[in-house]
Amino acid sequence: EISLGLVGSEMCIRDRDILLKKNRVSSLHLDQLAQQLSRFHQTSERSTSFPALSELQSDFTDTRSIIDCIGEVFGANMAEHVEEGMTFATAFLEKYYWRLQERYEQGWVVDGHGDLHTGNIFLLKKPVVFDCIEFNDHFRQLDILDELAFLCMDLDAFQRNDLSQYFLQRYTLLYPVMTKTVDHLLFLYFKWYRANIRLKVSGLKLMATAPKAPNYLAEKNTLNTYLRLFIYYLELLKSLGA
Repeated sequence: EISLGLVGSEMCIRDRDILLKKNRVSSLHLDQLAQQLSRFHQTSERSTSFPALSELQSDFTDTRSIIDCIGEVFGANMAEHVEEGMTFATAFLEKYYWRLQERYEQGWVVDGHGDLHTGNIFLLKKPVVFDCIEFNDHFRQLDILDELAFLCMDLDAFQRNDLSQYFLQRYTLLYPVMTKTVDHLLFLYFKWYRANIRLKVSGLKLMATAPKAPNYLAEKNTLNTYLRLFIYYLELLKSLGA
């Protein structure tokens, strides 16, 4: 069995990165995955409701709950970056909500997987994607761009942007889900949003871990990975005039 990442919520990112670092994920694997996911998304049920702007903003800014932790561990400057991100995300969503809602009306919001990260994909003779979010419709019913962004963000976090770009290119050739120029900005936002979720989860784990615990350093390194990625996406969105 070859997986994109080791399965298990307790694995830190450096552990889940082993197979990717060994270059055991090929273009053929990603071609097969793109084919499977594009077929799945084309035939998935379309969502019959769309979240209000305030709900989308709240989903992002919930990360404020770990800002104090970031400040204590990485310094006030890093905490300020995250706070800046909360403000930027609120404004971004207000600016582009019209397109998010338009994409919903055009059928791009589906009942999907909801948790499409590397740890939920096995690469056998054919890819096996598992462990979708069955318990929460809100998390599972999402824009296809959001779904794809989770996987691409995860690959970016493993420092495999080449795989991320290749997968997205192959997928969009099969199913063109970006029909307007603004959709490329939305895709970058969704990668940032997924990094933001990982940032929050990692922060909560670190806060629950005693500084002298054996896994404290691993949890801190994982938090640092997503913090750096969060800031990278934020700066990239700003540079593009989002």
